[in-house]
Amino acid sequence: DQHPPLYYLLLNGWLRLAGDGEGAVRSFSALLGTATVPAIYFLARRLFDRRVALAGMALLACSHLSIHFSRLGINNIYDPLFGLVAFFFLVRGLQDDRLIDFALSGAALALAQFFYMGARLLPVMVAAFLLLWWVLRPGGRRLLGPAVVLGGTFLLTGAPLLRFFLRHPDDFL
Repeated sequence: DQHPPLYYLLLNGWLRLAGDGEGAVRSFSALLGTATVPAIYFLARRLFDRRVALAGMALLACSHLSIHFSRLGINNIYDPLFGLVAFFFLVRGLQDDRLIDFALSGAALALAQFFYMGARLLPVMVAAFLLLWWVLRPGGRRLLGPAVVLGGTFLLTGAPLLRFFLRHPDDFL
């Protein structure tokens, strides 16, 4: 398997608590898929308002793709959760000018890399979002420090996996 082992480590811990079997494996993915619903609420609430956040929650909770991947017992469902968490902290850091939020965003981006390969696009999305913010916002010119904090935390949190990928580039590709 080409997936990093953190998912399997967490799944092993879950199976020790919930017991062996298909239902236990599926319930772990369902739990994390369910956690994505409030995550979209908090991000949409920060970006828009309560009404949009509730609509986002309802749409995600009823999305056949979200339901499908949440019940399969595979690690794909982590990507939306980590993406929403990373963007929540990024937006909160940009709006409130708090470096800790940039660090948390970088950590969420790095942790996402330990699960499913779809998360490899998240750092590109964050970089594009930061560039757009920098161009469109009048006060967006002060992003060097926050970007360094975000990138540094990403590199530190993801260092074991990044080191592995540097040694085994075929596994990354």
